[in-house]
Amino acid sequence: SPISRLPTELIAYIFILLSNIDRPSYPAAISGSPTYPCAPTLGWIAVTHVCRLWREIALDYPSLWANVEFAMGSDWTQLMLARARSSPLALNMYRPQQRLRLFQDDEVDLIVQSLARAKEFRFCLAVDADKTARILRTPAPALETLEIQFGTDLNEFNSLPQCFLGGHTPFLRHLRLRTVTRFPWTSHLLTNLVTLHV
Repeated sequence: SPISRLPTELIAYIFILLSNIDRPSYPAAISGSPTYPCAPTLGWIAVTHVCRLWREIALDYPSLWANVEFAMGSDWTQLMLARARSSPLALNMYRPQQRLRLFQDDEVDLIVQSLARAKEFRFCLAVDADKTARILRTPAPALETLEIQFGTDLNEFNSLPQCFLGGHTPFLRHLRLRTVTRFPWTSHLLTNLVTLHV
């Protein structure tokens, strides 16, 4: 087919563009339902099911898998982390309000294990106070971009924990805080910021 005549690098670049606009996700949950009613939407990952060539190209580009979605459960998350290999990670735990749910312990473990390699971290979800604190106390020494939004049903937990991100984020340049009621404004984490949105 004509598209198969394109250089491998160009097809991979098209996949990268697609991954930025068609992210894997769960469909919106039924109102009031504590669990998701149906299977996840693969988004851009569907290209790996088109033909053997496309699958091989996608699997050969670790950076394509480095935008790790935590919206699909721990099995998918583990698969994306394995395929990303040693690439710097962009961890996306940002979910529209109607799709918030509680994270399980195995998912929290994956998040904590991945933060050391993360360049970007977007955090918006319903997690109990202990799990939230565990995630946000984990050191993220390579982090450059951070976005935090607490679910509106967690108003009593909308403050950042002591020893936020292990107190050591030398490369943090971009910080966005939404629905965060208390933040340590004297923290040295703010020293090297280029952009701050509150």
